[in-house]
Amino acid sequence: MNSNATDIKREKFVLPSMRKVPLTRCISTYGKKPQVDMAIEEMSELIKALLKERRAQNAENQVDIDVATLNIAEEMADVLIMVAQLTMIFDNWVDVQAMITVKQSRQEERLDVNDKTITSDTTPRHRSIIPPFME
Repeated sequence: MNSNATDIKREKFVLPSMRKVPLTRCISTYGKKPQVDMAIEEMSELIKALLKERRAQNAENQVDIDVATLNIAEEMADVLIMVAQLTMIFDNWVDVQAMITVKQSRQEERLDVNDKTITSDTTPRHRSIIPPFME
């Protein structure tokens, strides 16, 4: 990797902290292939949860919306945990973070072109590091 990898490690990343031990135990206990399959399954469950929330919004049923929203949070947590395991399985966190930086920069450029207004936002544009579960 180039010198950007060092820069990536120094910045802050916006992701919930996860403990490395449970992640590595899952991989060593169940195996890499089953954990990749589990990641696929968890992503599918998140897709279903998002669709259920959309249907609840369309029906304007607040109870269903609240239940669906809570389910989305649960499925997002599962997906984030599995993505963390995937970065360990494929040993590619630095590459993933580099791609995130590239893609966010591209998004910002598009937004800047579409919105000519420059704000005085002091929030850093690229905040990223190796997440705690990889330390």
